[in-house]
Amino acid sequence: MRRFSTRRDKRDNRLIYIYNSAACQQCPVHNQCTTSPRGRHIYRWEYESVLNRLRQRLTDKPEIIKQRKAIIEHIFGTIKKILGYNALMLRQFSNVASEIALMNLTYNVRRVLNIVGTKNLILHLQNI
Repeated sequence: MRRFSTRRDKRDNRLIYIYNSAACQQCPVHNQCTTSPRGRHIYRWEYESVLNRLRQRLTDKPEIIKQRKAIIEHIFGTIKKILGYNALMLRQFSNVASEIALMNLTYNVRRVLNIVGTKNLILHLQNI
């Protein structure tokens, strides 16, 4: 019989499923598998299946990484080198997500200014 419980990670509030089994107590290789008298516990993040599918996809199609590098990696380089965002200042997922969103906004505004020009952007925003 498989039992599970859940808990929230203290650091980033992720939902973790904890699986254990009553069969561990009768298992002949119990001592080789775990030192816990309660048996083995398996911890799984609620989105771990998504990560496993991603790993499998990248193993099956390594050209995806090459395509990603061609499309997005130069943007990260621009953000780090030209805009000067070398390291994140904040911690915790929600804070980091906000900081990255501001970096992306800065990059996108700068890109629009380079493509359209300041005068055309102002004229367009006035017509909205």
